[in-house]
Amino acid sequence: MKTIGRVILSAILLVLTGLLIAFAKAAPGAVFSFYPAFSRAALGALFTRKLIILIAVVVLSVLFYRPFCKWLCPLGAFYALLNRVSLFQMKVDKDKCVSCGACAKACKMDVDVTRQPNHAECIRCGMCMKSCPTHAICYQYGFGDLSKAKEISTEKKELKK
Repeated sequence: MKTIGRVILSAILLVLTGLLIAFAKAAPGAVFSFYPAFSRAALGALFTRKLIILIAVVVLSVLFYRPFCKWLCPLGAFYALLNRVSLFQMKVDKDKCVSCGACAKACKMDVDVTRQPNHAECIRCGMCMKSCPTHAICYQYGFGDLSKAKEISTEKKELKK
């Protein structure tokens, strides 16, 4: 249902963008006539480049989950560098894991948590934890020995009891 909503929203945005471009070509000065010094000629090639990037991101957002965050965002690239040394990490218990692949299917960032629990593209959304049938994936705080780390999933289970 969410995918259909995104497709409809993207189609509406593309149609409105197309109408704006068509209107700008038909009456170049009328698009920004509310501010006389601001015309289509003043926008130039930079406006066209930005508009192409916007349309590309909108189209890619229909096909992929978070394309801007994955490939273009400088903040996401900086976070990816620090993801492996983060104090808030993912832990996979190899004894509980049955290698069913449910976590990889559930991950919207296309990360296989069983291979690399702290992958650079992991955003710690927890979808892999929810989909794991054996509860082999959990969060952990801090560095060092994994057995001494505080595990969120264990604490949540104890609170529910």
